[in-house]
Amino acid sequence: FRRVLFRSHAVTSLTTLAALLLGWWIPQGVVLDDIQYAGKPLSDPDHDQTIMDVIYPLGTGPRWLGHLEDRRPVVLLLRGGNQNKPVEAPANLVSPDVLELRARGYVVVDPNFRELDLGHEPYEWAMDDVARCVQYLRAHSLALNLDPERVILAGRSGGGYIALGVALTEDRRDPRAGDAVSAQSSRPYAVFARSTVTDPACFSLASPSVQSYFP
Repeated sequence: FRRVLFRSHAVTSLTTLAALLLGWWIPQGVVLDDIQYAGKPLSDPDHDQTIMDVIYPLGTGPRWLGHLEDRRPVVLLLRGGNQNKPVEAPANLVSPDVLELRARGYVVVDPNFRELDLGHEPYEWAMDDVARCVQYLRAHSLALNLDPERVILAGRSGGGYIALGVALTEDRRDPRAGDAVSAQSSRPYAVFARSTVTDPACFSLASPSVQSYFP
């Protein structure tokens, strides 16, 4: 892993600034920052598209840091708005979703993936990346102290569509591939999709709604 962070998070949003002004402290706990879960695509120089941050609830962490508590369920939060975390940006610990999930005992994974770029890259590539991320987490679940049976996908808007796509398309599991990651199932335990597209026809370049965004 490239970095393990225990420091308190820098002010990155109005939420954090308000918390500091009110005298609150947002403890970081254990965050595994910028883990490479797949080979690095070369199509985007500004965003490393196959990295993820793993954010643990307070008092928990991976086994290789001495945490021997019961393995935790994990939620992959898939961004909407066709956005990725810029290279070297810190993990987002002040998102309401992250705060709520950590408080309830979930490990939160914030992955980058190939963005939905209807002019250049097919949207299925984003699903392939997220599926690979699920497989990676299962393959390394013992070291990361994760429950491999309870890997959940959650997303809003485009992220919700990707979550549904991973859950409802073919399982990427391939035991013949010869590596531990490919041998794992990409099927999530559950999906939580909100404010999302459910009709793939919306991604047709001939669709009037798509043409309004991509003239």
